[in-house]
Amino acid sequence: MAIAIDEGGPTASDLHPKNKQIIGRRLARLALGQVYGRKIETTGPLYQKMTVEGSTIRLHFSHAGGGLTTTSNQPIKGFAVCGKDGKWVGADARIDNETVVVSHKQIHRPMHVRYGWADNPDVNLFNRAGFPAAPFRTDGP
Repeated sequence: MAIAIDEGGPTASDLHPKNKQIIGRRLARLALGQVYGRKIETTGPLYQKMTVEGSTIRLHFSHAGGGLTTTSNQPIKGFAVCGKDGKWVGADARIDNETVVVSHKQIHRPMHVRYGWADNPDVNLFNRAGFPAAPFRTDGP
């Protein structure tokens, strides 16, 4: 399955990608890597684990593709964090090579993080191979 979070329409009700060719190229790379054994990056960053570091959470990814980046080198967006109270707030996030460090000034003991966890989310995390990160949450299956 190819990640297509960056190719949906402009509204939550318009989910189908307009640019079908890019989705086809992503699926072809998956086949080349997973079926035909080519040593190429086949997908975007996939959440692997988190570590709590004081008032921040560090997120680790597989398929970081040589490092993480954002579209057009814009500030990273699409993250939310919650503390013990379970109230979600938009998070500050920064890329640290192949990890992302997430925090919020009012949450001193963060518990969980979500990325792209909304209808039609505004997200921009990619690996250097040009693939978007998959939405995820650390608070559930």
